[in-house]
Amino acid sequence: MISQASAAELFGLVTLRLATDRLATDRLATDGHRAANQAEAVHQLRVNLRKARTALKLFEPLLPRERYRTADRRLRAEAHRYDMRRDLDVLRHEILPRLLPVVGGTAQKKLAGRIRAADRAAARPVTPDRVTSERITAVVSAAGPRLHSTRASRLSGRKFLHQRLDSLTARARRRLRRSTRDDRSALHRLRIALKQLRDAQLLSRDFLPRRQRIDLAPLRRATAALGELQDLERARVLLTGFVREDPRHAEAVTAAVLRLENLHRAAAPEALRLARRALGKSARKS
Repeated sequence: MISQASAAELFGLVTLRLATDRLATDRLATDGHRAANQAEAVHQLRVNLRKARTALKLFEPLLPRERYRTADRRLRAEAHRYDMRRDLDVLRHEILPRLLPVVGGTAQKKLAGRIRAADRAAARPVTPDRVTSERITAVVSAAGPRLHSTRASRLSGRKFLHQRLDSLTARARRRLRRSTRDDRSALHRLRIALKQLRDAQLLSRDFLPRRQRIDLAPLRRATAALGELQDLERARVLLTGFVREDPRHAEAVTAAVLRLENLHRAAAPEALRLARRALGKSARKS
């Protein structure tokens, strides 16, 4: 029974869950390289890679240090391969329409053309061999065959999960204390910690009694708000790069960057408020 599983046995169950989640990406990838499917395939691949990294973090105390670091590094590198594609898609479809009042229609069309060109240059189709290779589930599995014989490995699965979730919550709270509305690096680190805590809660959910599961809605709202801040920051960086490549975009980009900075400054306090509320409600139930 799951309720009697050891921490090491739970690692195997979570790895199996990751393999099941990956099937959705495989189906998208094998449906060909049509543009309509690629954006969703890239998104699902990034989600599955993030879940895999969270699984590694959740079971880190059980894994040999070098195996953990190697697996995490490989998964992170694979996710970064698709970062530019995702950032350009958000900039084009979500951020650029919000900039119309400050850059004007003509300038917006020029920027949209520049974004499309960058998107074509960054295009990296999600293909079946990439998705079904060892890059996701097998990377996680390879980290764990020789689990450490430590005190953590001898804990019951549920007790181990409780300790790890408490540890991830404490890490997120430390990052929250260090975050301010104007420190974009700190806000980004807080977002990563909250997303990892949210995903760890999701991975652990089926292995804990119902009464011990927390409401994930506050965490989802906080990560969404912090994600919007990150999207605004990535858009600012991309647009600034366009000016370096082609000074003719300078006037439109300058107005757009000012607008993005104002949007970021206005949204940061609410994101921090949601993070405080989420972490106040993330304590596990006894």
